[in-house]
Amino acid sequence: MHWIRKRLAQFSARTAFHEEGASLTYAGFIQRIESLEETLATGLAKTGPEVVAVQEARASESLAALLALASLGKTALPLDPDSPEAGQQKQIASARWTLRDGKLLPETAPRQPHPLLHQLAGSGHPGLILFSSGTTGQPKGMLHDLKHLLDRYKKVQPRTDTTLQLLPVDHIGGLDAALRTLCAGSALVIPDARTPDAAGQSIAAHQVNVLPASPTFLNLMLIAGVPRKHDTSSLEVIAYGAEPMPPSLLEKLSAAFPGADLQQKFGTSETGAVRVKSGESGSLAFSFSDSDTEWKTVDGELWLRSSSRILGYLNPEADSTSLLDDGWFRTGDMVEVTDGGLLRIIGRRQDLINVGGEKVTPLEVESVIMEMPEIADCQVQGEENAITGQSVAALVVPHSDIDPRELKRAIKQYCRKRLSTYKVPARIQISDQAEYSERLKKTRHRQEPGPDA
Repeated sequence: MHWIRKRLAQFSARTAFHEEGASLTYAGFIQRIESLEETLATGLAKTGPEVVAVQEARASESLAALLALASLGKTALPLDPDSPEAGQQKQIASARWTLRDGKLLPETAPRQPHPLLHQLAGSGHPGLILFSSGTTGQPKGMLHDLKHLLDRYKKVQPRTDTTLQLLPVDHIGGLDAALRTLCAGSALVIPDARTPDAAGQSIAAHQVNVLPASPTFLNLMLIAGVPRKHDTSSLEVIAYGAEPMPPSLLEKLSAAFPGADLQQKFGTSETGAVRVKSGESGSLAFSFSDSDTEWKTVDGELWLRSSSRILGYLNPEADSTSLLDDGWFRTGDMVEVTDGGLLRIIGRRQDLINVGGEKVTPLEVESVIMEMPEIADCQVQGEENAITGQSVAALVVPHSDIDPRELKRAIKQYCRKRLSTYKVPARIQISDQAEYSERLKKTRHRQEPGPDA
């Protein structure tokens, strides 16, 4: 991992972080990494699997700890310091230590390390454990060979821009944004809170150029009026990913941020971020431009094969059928292949709604409803239906007070003009807010669609 230290040293005088009202240079960041290495080296065993849960409040401290543990060949488990699931996740990961406020604290009664951890320790490579967001069931602990994951950033070219860091580094999207920025010698801006207004304030105050965010968060920025309330003219790139982007939302974003290039990004917790090339701004199509990644589609589902695929899941009960023996990973993402060979994500396989044998993607219905000027947000999912197996249900958030009966009638009329009959929502709920996960994505309460879904 010495190449990363050398890379960071090239940018010693530059600012690496703007966080909590203060700035930290790359030189200061390197000093923090070296100081943590000394602290960790005195407490950790020289050999064998050692998992350290990193529960630092600051993003700069978490990233310094991750790189220090990588240098020592140990395994990092980045966690939200306030997460109610942290205790359970430490048990699943077999964490023996917790790093908090720069201090290495022993865990009581850690369980025996998973065989995969012994396998990784035998290779001499550092590890990284991430947990899925849990929106589709119980969170799964995923073990990465951190060397393979970090090696993907060797080809990052130097830049002098500024990136807003919205997602924490216990998430593959947040980790990718941070590592890609640091390996380029750019600056990371950590907002005071992960809210639309805090993001807008940070963009204006630090003249942020790059905004990686989920479509859900970008829509929340529009609802909050961020482009009107804050100076966002410095934005050059808005990189969206983590969930499908409704086409109608992409049009609204293009109008609200006319100076920004809207770029599709792609990655999974199991493979890490994959380099892709978006079509023209305003297009949802993209192609893979990653020499380390193979892809194919099987029955409309995207499969990936990469050297940075996880070694496996640490939960004894985790379903590992998506990890195939020949190295392929079944992403669960349903895609369309355009005539030009580009890909377009249309949704998750598990989100498909089976209406009497006809498949409906929530994205299509959401995008149509969000075309209506009265609608600020929309969330679509399947519900049980005694006749058709499932039916389409929509939760909608109007821009202002409006008679619910009139709005529901208008939505159904609009949908009947744009969608096939079986795609029209059978039930519409009016709400003042859609449901979002802590990782700024829409949540869906899924019901089993039946054997042929």
